[in-house]
Amino acid sequence: MRYIVLFATVLPLLCVKAGTLETVAQWSLLDFELPFDRGFVNQYQPENIVMTGIEIAWDRIFISTPRLRAGVPATLSFFPRRIPLGSSPKLQAYPSWDWHGAGKGEINCTKLISVYRTRLDRCDRLWVVDAGVMTSIDDFMPVCPPKIVVFDLKTNEVVRHVTFPRQVLRPNTLLTNVVIDEASAKTCDDVFLYMTDTLGPGYTIFNLTLLNT
Repeated sequence: MRYIVLFATVLPLLCVKAGTLETVAQWSLLDFELPFDRGFVNQYQPENIVMTGIEIAWDRIFISTPRLRAGVPATLSFFPRRIPLGSSPKLQAYPSWDWHGAGKGEINCTKLISVYRTRLDRCDRLWVVDAGVMTSIDDFMPVCPPKIVVFDLKTNEVVRHVTFPRQVLRPNTLLTNVVIDEASAKTCDDVFLYMTDTLGPGYTIFNLTLLNT
């Protein structure tokens, strides 16, 4: 499987718009800048890593790689936008490898477990929906409750961390996609999140200001 990241540039020509595409990055298998940690290195299986989400910030591109199968070192990573076109950069764990202990078998529900998609808001914050499920294709292991983690991209610090209560979840809940509605937002937190429950099936709607699901 080959992964290709493309940028589209729309050029106006009189009354006609022509689109051009440039290959920003490409990989046969996704490659990570692994830390000097035997736990990550020994469990790394690049053939099991599947990219499901991409989010473009002004200085970097975020990649989501959920733990569909064993061997995924980091479920959220990035590479800088300023790279030679068509290159294959090594992915860097976001915000750090300390957040991805699940990649070496260490489960910590305050950290990231399995991320399918992220979204960037107008306040330059990255909204991360963590499904909390390991090896969802092979044996579907819910190891942590689903949660939302919001990172300020100016500091790479967590500004919001919300774990979903059990009463709003189903036994086989798998949150995979998220859309942010900030059309009527008066503050950075005054937004609605719409998340797909793939196995439910259904939608989960969340408002951070009201802390209501």
